Amino acid sequence: HPLKLKRAVFVGAAANGHLGQDDKIGRNYFLKNGQPKYKHQAYADITKHKQDFPKGTHVLNLYGNVGNGSDTHVTNVSSQSLYPGLGSRFASYQQKMIKGKYVSHHWIIRKNGQVRKLALNYIWRSNN
Repeated sequence: HPLKLKRAVFVGAAANGHLGQDDKIGRNYFLKNGQPKYKHQAYADITKHKQDFPKGTHVLNLYGNVGNGSDTHVTNVSSQSLYPGLGSRFASYQQKMIKGKYVSHHWIIRKNGQVRKLALNYIWRSNN
């Protein structure tokens, strides 16, 4: 039997650009239709290749906020753009903004115990 991806956890996903390259804090936002106002190259790439993402995957999207709407490398709007970009492929979708200690892009997965716990509990959930 081939392996099938059932659950995926994204942490600090740069689904619609990086700070200092093509994105700026406070510039982008979501339109009433749920799409980001500005669509950078990263967003174009994920939407172009969305058929490559396994359909029916349950997704948890975690991203940090150091207090300015970013994790120091990726804006929260960029991370939240994962759903409008790929959401039609997901069986379910949850997202959570993480605040507090060790929420910067570099440290969130390495030192943030809350993120590790959320990710592991999501991946190893017994249902679905």
